[in-house]
Amino acid sequence: MKSLNLSSFELLLGSDLKFLKTELSKIKSGIENSTLSSGRQGSNKISTKIILNGKSEEINSEYILNELNQIVNTYTLERSKYYLKRLIKSLTEEKTGRINDLNLNRWKEYNDILTDSLWVLKKEIVQVNIKLLTGEILFRKYLTSF
Repeated sequence: MKSLNLSSFELLLGSDLKFLKTELSKIKSGIENSTLSSGRQGSNKISTKIILNGKSEEINSEYILNELNQIVNTYTLERSKYYLKRLIKSLTEEKTGRINDLNLNRWKEYNDILTDSLWVLKKEIVQVNIKLLTGEILFRKYLTSF
């Protein structure tokens, strides 16, 4: 299990883009190497220990790696800082909804929830409505043909 101190992320907020990407790549490599050395590569059960204000918390390594990849692959310093601040916020603040206990700041960590399902449902509803409308038009034409 790899251990990270969150203050190392916060120090990067004042840096330039090249330095930020270099340091985040080092952190990412450290997490990847600890994942490989654990012998469970590709498993989403690998954890990374994050130290937050002196308290440690285990976070899904796949989630951290995906977030770091997104930051490293950006083209501008502003976008990199935005993603880094969002990552720090997701690790430090818990935000729950009124009807569930999911941490909305870390919604990407929930692999068992299909976040794109609303778009799938919307598409299916539109297709059904088109079929119903087409059927209604054909039925009206049939009725008026007598």
